[in-house]
Amino acid sequence: MAANSEPVCLTSLATVKKYGDPNLTLSEAVALASELKQLNSVRWSETYVLLLQFSEEALRHGLSSPGTAQEKIEAVVDYQKRDSSLAMRNNHKYQYVPNETSPKRIIKQLQEALAGNTEFIKAAESCDDCEVSPLSPDVELLAARTFMYRNRHAGASDEEAVQAFHKALQYQNGELRTSTEFLNCKETELVGIIKKVILHFIQESIDIIGLKLVKRVRANMDPDAQLPKSDNWDMNQWEVFPLSEVDKFGEELFENQSDDGIILQWGYEQGQKSYRSYLFSAEDRSGRKRYYVMKFRKTVTISGFNAKVKDLMGDNKISEISKISEIVNALKRFQTGKENMQVDSEFQRCAEYLWGRDGKPPALPYFLVAQLYYLLQKGDQEVSDREALAVLYARMPYLLHKPCDASKNFPEASQKEKKKTYTWFLNKPSEASTDFPELRDYSVGQTFGEDYLRPSVEHLQTEGFHYEWSRVNHKGSEKDFTLLYRARPTLERVPQSILEENRIRFDYWQYIREFVFFGGSSTEGTVLAPDPAWIDEAHRNGVAIFGTVFLPPLNNGGNKQDIDELAKPENLQKLVDIAQRLNFDGWFLNVESYESYSDRSLEELKSSIEKMNLGGKTFIRYLPRCDQSESYRLKPENIRTTCDKYIINLYPAFTDKPSLSFSYLKRFEDESFLQYLMFADEPFWRVKLRGEEGYLVDPDNYPDAQDCLWQFFLGENGLERESANGWDGIAKYAKERKL
Repeated sequence: MAANSEPVCLTSLATVKKYGDPNLTLSEAVALASELKQLNSVRWSETYVLLLQFSEEALRHGLSSPGTAQEKIEAVVDYQKRDSSLAMRNNHKYQYVPNETSPKRIIKQLQEALAGNTEFIKAAESCDDCEVSPLSPDVELLAARTFMYRNRHAGASDEEAVQAFHKALQYQNGELRTSTEFLNCKETELVGIIKKVILHFIQESIDIIGLKLVKRVRANMDPDAQLPKSDNWDMNQWEVFPLSEVDKFGEELFENQSDDGIILQWGYEQGQKSYRSYLFSAEDRSGRKRYYVMKFRKTVTISGFNAKVKDLMGDNKISEISKISEIVNALKRFQTGKENMQVDSEFQRCAEYLWGRDGKPPALPYFLVAQLYYLLQKGDQEVSDREALAVLYARMPYLLHKPCDASKNFPEASQKEKKKTYTWFLNKPSEASTDFPELRDYSVGQTFGEDYLRPSVEHLQTEGFHYEWSRVNHKGSEKDFTLLYRARPTLERVPQSILEENRIRFDYWQYIREFVFFGGSSTEGTVLAPDPAWIDEAHRNGVAIFGTVFLPPLNNGGNKQDIDELAKPENLQKLVDIAQRLNFDGWFLNVESYESYSDRSLEELKSSIEKMNLGGKTFIRYLPRCDQSESYRLKPENIRTTCDKYIINLYPAFTDKPSLSFSYLKRFEDESFLQYLMFADEPFWRVKLRGEEGYLVDPDNYPDAQDCLWQFFLGENGLERESANGWDGIAKYAKERKL
């Protein structure tokens, strides 16, 4: 994609599709639309004329005629001139095409334009149902290039554009964390958060204008003349004062500032804080430096609130301005406005209102909340949005529970549609508590109906990462950990999303290399594939994810025939096919349904696994005793065996509160071979709800469960300080994976 080049004018494209040759391919239509726009601009030089300003008859006659683009535009103009009754603009409704920047809006506009709808702007106003999946590769590329152009990243390559476009869609689809999570919280907490967020938006909006203004004032200032101020009719009221006349300030403010520095402060008049102040210096005619403050007062409309700065900096409370639900909805409107460039004209095309080159959205409430919380906790230290979010998720789990009447603010919260999970039996027992089918009933190449969870399409991200220690006091060599995690009970149906306010969750992907979606039982289902939302989350974080085949010991309900069934080549191949169709990376085979290691079934299973075609997938087989598992160690590179020696069962590490037992974790110091982390999810299970909603956690105890995982991965006191009890987290043993 050429730098600074617009992929295509959608108005011209819609016109060509509506009035031109219907047999044109997409590339031909784009090329013709672009050439027509250029030729039309040259012809009318001083005044740009849209194609739609010609009559329908002229366009239909000219654009459908044979010849070059030049000949077509000449035919349109000639036809228009021949019939003076066909006035310009006599048939068309058209409007200025705004450069709306959100990916969904661009998709919808492009689809409507390709359908020949010249009113594509109006048609694209409702775009909640549009997805990228139905797009052909060439349409998707055009949408991605348009997205990058409108967001001032026109120099990006096509590959970079498509990647950023997909990332942006993930934000809009809620597949990456959204503000809803932070807004679904207790009312008392929400008031303070929203107050700070709105204040941040007001400050941002004021500074976009104020900084431009003060730089212009300073550049044209004559210190020996009368100090400037705005005209009475100016919408932005400002005035410059000598700094010496402003209370509490002096030259010491500029000691650490460069000559061109501008200091931003809130209000500097005694008894009020109704101005944004910009402190700066300028030289008089003798070369002596003088100091000034420009006091800038501006009324800013944010999310439907007309709020002067003093309304938020003073004693007024946000809760007194409006109901909490209305404030929430106002913030959502402002977020949508930023995503779609639906903001006041003075802010158009500002960097703060553009999507990033990596697909990251404009600064929106969920990042701002994270940054604001980080500042409240850590002081003035600046960190990235990613770091701030990590702290917020780890240390403020109570923001995600006890929603403030979420069913009213977010109707979808009370209308979650549950879908079937991907679970099977090897041999379904008569006492089965679920209605899952048997694996023998699955057919290779089988498709799943719409009543199943929507399969993952997120590929495992392997590029762009680097690894570094996040703790100063770390071990000399790093470990690659595999996490065995019970993300939910073995249930027949669950919601598609894993972002529910008190759902069992995991937030420390950066410290593990593999994730086993562990679960199953003899009566609930023995073959458990990961839920698609967990696959997406793992792959986005560079982590391979595995399903589980759980064959429990005979005294815990295991069935010897299950190993015989698993050892059948056709069933092993079905496991590979399921992994391919559902887009995960392999299987963890928990094989314990035998009487002794001399059982023939174990040898047959080993032989069948070694002969199978894995299709790029990986199998991890578990046998309890390490002295015997060596006899069954598998030869192929992407098939491996593990045993109890390499697994730490974390069940005893957590108490009923729940809290973390640091003494138990000292095993990591003594047993350096530990590689598999089993049941780090235990804090959630100790406070898990029962019955049909068994994938949810008791909201009253949710913060304690989250805090346990924070301490387990980052240390008793987090990354900042060493532990008094000797536990500095998994971060002491594993490097952090970073983009």
